[in-house]
Amino acid sequence: MIKIIGVSNFVNSRIVRLNKSASFSAFIVAAVFGVISPKISMRIVRVPVDAYYGAQTQRSIENFEIAQDINRMPKEIIYAFAYLKKGAALANKDAGVLSAEKCDLIVRVCDEILAGRLDEAFPLVVWQTGSGTQTNMNVNEVIANRGNELFH
Repeated sequence: MIKIIGVSNFVNSRIVRLNKSASFSAFIVAAVFGVISPKISMRIVRVPVDAYYGAQTQRSIENFEIAQDINRMPKEIIYAFAYLKKGAALANKDAGVLSAEKCDLIVRVCDEILAGRLDEAFPLVVWQTGSGTQTNMNVNEVIANRGNELFH
């Protein structure tokens, strides 16, 4: 198996980043089928290339298929996470542990979330494991992927 290290390619107008452990076959799957398939310890998760969310969110979509049309996570919860993460980025920048450049990207994405421009990137339902981990990861993935897009 060939390992790809730090590869960035445009696939369907979205940057696909394969981490150090990504195989060449994962890259081919992304290029040919329009999905990213991060391999995790449990199984391969196929994420649409044009989605701002990642493997954690996709796994939750698949694990909690109950009432997806009527029981979406309230946008107010998503917006609360965006306020929290924006505040954390600003505080960490002020504390000197986060660069101004990274902080600015996080703040920009959080502002996009709060303006409702990324609402479709939050497909999870309220039926989860109870701790909110999936929703937290959904917000993290969207901030990271949209921030990466803005950076490039």
